[in-house]
Parts: sequence; C-alpha cells; structure tokens
Amino acid sequence: VEVAEFVLLHDPDENVRTHAACGLGYSGLSLESRAGAVLAQALKDTSAGVRSFACQALHQRGEKARVAAIRPLLQDEVRDVRMMAVTALGRLGDTESMAAILKVYESEQDDPKLAYTFAESLGRLGEKKISLLTAQRAMASDNWNVRFFGAEALAFVDSVDVIPAAMACLDLEVARILNGEKHTGFDERIYQKLVAILAERTKKDLGFDPAAWADWWDKARVPYFAPALEIDAEAAKQAYAEHLKLKAAK
Repeated sequence: VEVAEFVLLHDPDENVRTHAACGLGYSGLSLESRAGAVLAQALKDTSAGVRSFACQALHQRGEKARVAAIRPLLQDEVRDVRMMAVTALGRLGDTESMAAILKVYESEQDDPKLAYTFAESLGRLGEKKISLLTAQRAMASDNWNVRFFGAEALAFVDSVDVIPAAMACLDLEVARILNGEKHTGFDERIYQKLVAILAERTKKDLGFDPAAWADWWDKARVPYFAPALEIDAEAAKQAYAEHLKLKAAK
C-alpha cells in the first residue's frame, strides 16, 4: 500500500499511477484499511484514468465508508469517470446518491449504450421506474453485450413490472433465433438469464422451453394488462431445440 501511495502521489506517468490504483482494487480487504484512504485521495488525480480506476478499485474493495469521496465524481468533466461513479455508488449501496445519479441520467439518457449502467445502479439502490425503463432500453439494443448487461441489470429491479418486461424481452430473444441467429453463433445466455429472472419472480419451473413460457403467459398476462406474445410459440420451441443441437454438435 505504501508503494502504491508513493506512486500515486509522485509518479509523473499517468499510466503508472493508473496501474497502481487498479492494483489496490485487487489487493483485498484483508490488507490494511490504509488502501481505502489512498484510493480516496486518488479520486482527485489530474488524470481521468486514475480517477476512474481509483473509483472502480473502491467499489471492488467494498469501501462503503468512501462513498462521500466518490459522489463528487458524478459531476466529473469526463463522462467515463461519471459513469464509473454511477456504477460504484450503486454497488456500494449509497442510497443518498440516488437523486444525483438521476440527474446524471437526465444528461446522458440519449446514449442507449449507457442504459444498463443506470439500470443496474438505480436498481441496486431500490429505484423502480427509471431502472426498469433503462433495463428495457438496453434489452432492445441490437448489440449483444448491451442486451446481456441489460438482462443482468433487470435482475436488480424490485418491481412486479419486471415480469411483463422480462416476458417481452424473452419474446425478442426468441425472435432472434427464428430470424436466423442460430446460424451465426446465437448465444443463449441472455435468454437463459431472462428465464432465470422469470422463474425466480413467478416461482414457475418451466425450464427453457419458450412454448411453455408462452402458454403460461397467455393466461398470466391479464393482471398486468400486457399484450400477448407475438412469436409462434411452437416455431420458437423448434428453433431453440435446433440451436441446442447445433451447439452440441460443435
């Protein structure tokens, strides 16, 4: 920790300082608590990279006592630093920062690639409306990575409306199979994550059969005032089964 502190305070190379901050994030809480204080000081570094990695290191270490030092980064001049602060404060459970995170969202909401970051952070903090909205927005993306993290974020949203949202997203993911992604390396992890969310929230054990979920939803959707699924359930079941065969044959 002393070496990292010396580097962060005196090394003129921002890449070296960034590496020092990053390393403290993986040092573990078993080391002296001095590491948290060193990283908190690094949040004021002139380098955006150092500020961002110091922020990341603090949430990796679970340094909840340092949230007050992280909050000013929500107004940092560099977007990546602001977004790292959003992530860190969410993962550290700083509910006092929720209003400030929502202000950041207001200025950044036009970028769909940032949606899952807000969804996860706000969901972890107990916010229900914007977290759900941004998770759904991420799940509508054509970018697989954005959808994957959107599904991950959806699991943190504490709202009954997660169920119809997850079903709508499940509908879209199955449609991707029907549209031919099974021939171009369809990755079922998003689909499986959505099924896991639905199984947990509904207490239904329907496995990964899209037809079973579609049949259940046809009756269960009424209290949610939700529309019926647009996919052909049987065709979806066959497409998913074909995908699994192709995967097993690789």
